[in-house]
Order: sequence, then structure tokens, then C-alpha cells
Amino acid sequence: MFSAAYTVTDLAPDLNGVEHTGHAYGISDDGTKVAGEYDGHATVWTNGVRKDLGFTGYAKDVNNSGVVVGLDTTAGETGFIWKSGVETTLTLPGNAHGIANAINNNNVVAGTINIGGVQHAVVSGLNGAAKDLGVPSGGYVGSA
Repeated sequence: MFSAAYTVTDLAPDLNGVEHTGHAYGISDDGTKVAGEYDGHATVWTNGVRKDLGFTGYAKDVNNSGVVVGLDTTAGETGFIWKSGVETTLTLPGNAHGIANAINNNNVVAGTINIGGVQHAVVSGLNGAAKDLGVPSGGYVGSA
């Protein structure tokens, strides 16, 4: 029988009787960083310490280096990359709406954009310039 040792951390504890909401969406491979949302703000937790990224939306993923990706909803819906306190907006083909869904430890970002009601998969580096990978043959929805 497998028995793992772990610790559960409440990411949205009630503070002074005030209820807060929080969601975790991604975790780094080394388990020290969690990407998510806290009271409507994109947030990352490092070793249980919360850092508000300074805008509304949510963080979808974080890599071992602490680079965070997700959706900024401050002015519409824009995918973002957040590194060392600086937000870079994904530059999407045709000014499409999109989201950065995941990032690996090589800083390759995978995401989704909506063009004409059809989802396309995209990839990007840290510069935010997203490349449209298109839609799979057969007309199925694409997502990365």
C-alpha cells in the first residue's frame, strides 16, 4: 500500500472573520509554487505565501522558476505571462481573445485563442508573441 506524506494548506483562509475565496489551478513540478485566483485576482503562492499579481483574472500555471501564465480580465480577456513582477501580454494573431493555459520549465507557453468562434491552439515564448497552431483536421476545436 502506498502512503505519501503531504501537507494541506488553506489558500483562502478566513481573516478576522472575513470570508475569502481562492482557487488553485496549477502547481510547479517541485511543488513549491501554486497558481490560482484569490478574491478575483491572479495570484501565486510560494511555499504557502500569497502574492497578488496586481490585476483581476486568474493564474493557470506556474513553472519551477516562478514564471506564471493565465488570463488577465482587467480590460477584456487577455492571456499573460508574469515573470519577476513584470506582466507581458500575449500578442495574438488578429487581435483575438486568448488565454495562456500552461508553461513548462523551458518557458514554452501553451494557450488557446478564439478566432471567429473557433478555438485555435497557440504556443509562445516569454516575449509573448503567440504562434497560431491552427485547428486539427476534421474541424475539431484546438487547445494547447
